[in-house]
Amino acid sequence: MIVYGWSLFPKARHEELTKESTRRGRDSYESLKQNSSSEANGLLLLEKQAYLQGPGLQQFLSVTSDLRTVEDYRARKLEKPEVYSEALDRFDSKRPIIEKALKSELFLIPITTLRLDLQKYDVKPLSSLQKALQVRALSYAAEDRFNDSIEMFELGFMLADKLRAHPILMPKMAGAEFLRRQSMAVLESSLLTARLSPAEFGRLVNMTEAYQFQPSSDLTTALEYELASVDQLYRSVRENGEPNLTNLAGSGLYFRLPGATEREFRIYRNIMGDTLSSLSEGWRELPKFFTEEADFWRGDVGIISAILVPNVNNARRDLYSARTLCYAVHLTSRLYQIQAVEGRFPKKFELDEDFQGEYRSLDSGALSSGWTGRWNCPLSN
Repeated sequence: MIVYGWSLFPKARHEELTKESTRRGRDSYESLKQNSSSEANGLLLLEKQAYLQGPGLQQFLSVTSDLRTVEDYRARKLEKPEVYSEALDRFDSKRPIIEKALKSELFLIPITTLRLDLQKYDVKPLSSLQKALQVRALSYAAEDRFNDSIEMFELGFMLADKLRAHPILMPKMAGAEFLRRQSMAVLESSLLTARLSPAEFGRLVNMTEAYQFQPSSDLTTALEYELASVDQLYRSVRENGEPNLTNLAGSGLYFRLPGATEREFRIYRNIMGDTLSSLSEGWRELPKFFTEEADFWRGDVGIISAILVPNVNNARRDLYSARTLCYAVHLTSRLYQIQAVEGRFPKKFELDEDFQGEYRSLDSGALSSGWTGRWNCPLSN
C-alpha cells in the first residue's frame, strides 16, 4: 500500500502541453517518413553518388590536406600542376549534382519507423564533403575567382543548415558542429582580406544572414518528436507488458512494483513538459532534472527519464555557439564591406535599436549596402 501510494507522486504537470507536443511530434514523424523517401530528397541524391562514398572524395582531400591558406594553394598549383588540376577537375565534375542536392527543398535522413534512438546516421561522408567544399573555396580564391569561392562556402553553409534544421535532435548536433566548422573556415581563410568588391562582400553578408535560426524553436521541434517516440513505447508497454522496459533499463524487479511503470512515464512527461515550458520562456530557469538538485525519491528524475530525456542544456549551448560563430562571419564581412566602400574601417560602429537595421559607419554616417533583413543578435538572448 505504501509503495502504491508513493507511485502516485509526483503529480502530472503540463498535461495539455505534453499532449499537444506529442501530437505535433507524430505529425512531424509522418511528414518526415513521407518526405525522406521522396526522390526529391537531396540527401538520397547525394548517397547515390559513388564519389561521396568511394575513394574519389578522399583522393581529392589527400592532395590538399596540408594546405591552409590561399597562398598554399597557389604554391601547390606551381609544385604539382597536373596532380592538383586533376583533383580539382574530378571534384568539379561532381559539382552540378552536389549543388542540386544541397539546394533541394528536402534534405532528410531516411526514416521508416518512429524510433526512440536518435538515428545512428553516419555523417562522416557529409563531413568529408563539407571539407571538400571548403578546399575548393580556397582553391578558387587562389585563382582570384572570388564569386566561385563564395559559392563553395555557401554550399558548405547550406549543408550545415540542412542538418541543423532536421526534426530529429542528433542531426541538429551534427549540423551545429558543421556550422561552427564552416564559420571558422571562412574566418581563418584569407578570403575576407582578399580583393573583394563591395558586392562580393555583400554576398558573404547576405549568405550568413540567411542561416540565422532560433535554437529554442529548433529544440522544441526535436523534443516534440522525442515525446512521440516515447509515447509509442508507452503504448507498447501498456499492450505487451514490462519486458520492453526491462530490455531498455535493466530494472525488471523495479518495474514489477505496483504503479512503478506509470510513475516512470509520468516523471518523463513532467520533465519534458518542464523543458518545453522553460524553452518557451527563454530558458531562464533550468528544470531540476538538469541540475544537481534532482532527486529520484521526490520524482525529479526517474530510471526512464535518465535514459531517454536528451541533454537539452548541452544541445542548446551547441546551437547557440554555432549561431554566434555564424554571426561573427556576418559581422566581419560587414566591416570589410564598409572598408571596401569607404576605404577604411570605421573607428566605431553600432547597430540600430533592436538590431533591425543597417550597420552604420560613425565616421561618415554612410550606410553599408546590401542589408535588407532583420537581425537579432545572438548575444542578446
